[in-house]
Amino acid sequence: MVNISSEAESIGKCCRTFYIDYGMEKAALNMATMTMHNYFKNDPNLNIFCVHPGWIRTNPGNTEAPLDPYGHARTLLELFETKRHDKEGPVFITWTGEPCPW
Repeated sequence: MVNISSEAESIGKCCRTFYIDYGMEKAALNMATMTMHNYFKNDPNLNIFCVHPGWIRTNPGNTEAPLDPYGHARTLLELFETKRHDKEGPVFITWTGEPCPW
């Protein structure tokens, strides 16, 4: 199970002065993800993690975002397949597979 999170939730990297509700929502999602990950950690058929997908052009308000949603979908799919059985790696990752700070 993959939850789509955001760097906006990162308490350690927080530099935002706006979108308080969005950051809080993603922080709650990450807490739920980690709790479910812990609960199902011994289930060989289930892995739960969350990913910061990067800044994607998903609406007219972010036309300057560098990542095309259609092209980036392939990158994310490959990441999900790679991470599918990796229960030892980080639970919160970026679209490049690197750990993302909580």
